[in-house]
Amino acid sequence: MDFRTKIEMMMIGIFVSFFLIDAFKIIFEILLAPKFGYKCKHIIFFGIQFEKENEKWICKKEKFSPTIQRNITVDLSKHIPDDIDKKGKQLTWITYLLQTIVSFAIIALFFDEMKGVFGGEDMSISKFFFGSIALGVIVKQIIDLCINIYSHEIILRRLGGYIDDKIKKVRQGYLLTELDLKPIDQLPYKNPSVIEKMMYYRIYVPYLILNDDIDGLKTPFYEMTEYYFRRDFIIQDVLSYYWLIFYYSHYNLSPTMADMFYERVSRTLLNDNDANAKRVLAYYYYGAKHDVDKAKQYVKEGLACVDNFSLPGSERELERKLLKDLEAVIME
Repeated sequence: MDFRTKIEMMMIGIFVSFFLIDAFKIIFEILLAPKFGYKCKHIIFFGIQFEKENEKWICKKEKFSPTIQRNITVDLSKHIPDDIDKKGKQLTWITYLLQTIVSFAIIALFFDEMKGVFGGEDMSISKFFFGSIALGVIVKQIIDLCINIYSHEIILRRLGGYIDDKIKKVRQGYLLTELDLKPIDQLPYKNPSVIEKMMYYRIYVPYLILNDDIDGLKTPFYEMTEYYFRRDFIIQDVLSYYWLIFYYSHYNLSPTMADMFYERVSRTLLNDNDANAKRVLAYYYYGAKHDVDKAKQYVKEGLACVDNFSLPGSERELERKLLKDLEAVIME
């Protein structure tokens, strides 16, 4: 087997190992999430989305992606315990433990082949491939361990921890307007990462809108546009894309920008039955596409489902307010 073939087999084997471990991880998360107060809202792989609606899994088409994406969220349909964040951390580490057990089993199964990958002896393509899978499993475990440590032990002491605390208060019934949120440069956190900033803006943007601070939206949306303009869409960022479409369809009207972000999430947005998705579509069709009939349709659908909106309290009332604001303009 020549050097080029070895490299190709190694890359394929590592990709397969990453896919396998992610698949096992998702299975464990789906099975365990309800026991910790969480739920799997949807899974996407190879352009197919599986979304849970009314306790049933529904299959929908999405844009193709070679990675597995999933959205594990707090189950707002049930009582949210005060220690939900602690339970979330437990879910992460128990899932990782089970993932580690599976990983060790794969490594043990192909241990001899993995040793051969580093040896000088000539191996068959199949043995080299399975050895590469075992090697990829080790790499995947190290990467996931680093991500878990950073996400749950380091970032929570930074801006990420502040965000989690504010989200927890909203779940407990506090109004967004009671949180006294500040611009990032006024918070006591040095050098927040771009990811932390994007996470913060998901609660800071609705906070500003509720307080009628439209001028305050300029900095968050400038930074969000700069960040997401260069990125491929992943399902975990969907709420940020929703806000970007809304912003460029309403507060800073730019059909070109609205269309660009809409194209990236159109299938997800059109298949989303929550009130925030209907609100985004209503404003998009009214502001960016000048289609009043479509806007009326989505306002009507949004108001019909707003009481079942999956986000709590003041965020639900914000959706109602924005939908009624547009309804009043359309009906003039």
